[in-house]
Amino acid sequence: MNTYNLTESQKDLLRIIVKSDDEEQLVEKGVVLIMPGNDQYMLWGCKITLDSLTDLEALCDEDLLDKMSSGSSPKYRVKNSARTAIANNFNKPLDQSEPRFTIGAIIGSINGGSVQAIGNALNSEIKQIVNDPQLMQSYLEEIADKLLNEVKAELSVKEYAKYQEAVESLKQQLAKEKPSESVVKKMIQSISFLGDIESSIGLMLRVWSFVQPFVTIAALKLANAT
Repeated sequence: MNTYNLTESQKDLLRIIVKSDDEEQLVEKGVVLIMPGNDQYMLWGCKITLDSLTDLEALCDEDLLDKMSSGSSPKYRVKNSARTAIANNFNKPLDQSEPRFTIGAIIGSINGGSVQAIGNALNSEIKQIVNDPQLMQSYLEEIADKLLNEVKAELSVKEYAKYQEAVESLKQQLAKEKPSESVVKKMIQSISFLGDIESSIGLMLRVWSFVQPFVTIAALKLANAT
């Protein structure tokens, strides 16, 4: 399992920022405001002062913070991935650091190819989940919640509602004994931001680790239905 390329002080800094955000100490929800002065930088609401912005930039490089503005009073946004990293003790999830199949294969599959073709390299654990309807239902709920939490902060209210609808439709299809391949493909396109819902490239890349289990389950369900 890969780890984030951070020093211990940088990890501690992120923990302080997230804790301050959870306790509603920041000037704005999810936003760190930097107040410079006397060659130092005070993090508003975090009760901490830095000699430079180097550690904050390192957290941005690891896709845990997002620099919203620069200038005399820069701002940084806390990304959902920050909380995930802290919860995992700064170990990157297996699906994020070691994908089981290539993005190219998935894109090819949901843009005219067969979703079933991905089934050749699937995880045995998910195969077991697919064979247990009750277990699969709870698993679908879990990965859907993680996916929605990842995208919520970066989508408009309207786009997030459309995204929720696509995820729910996909869950309903995968819960069926014989899902509709055309509907499954369309919904996977949507939640991957390859359909009618747009996003940044960064968000597209981040959601892949959450989309992959859906694709894996779809491949198995469709293979079993033939």
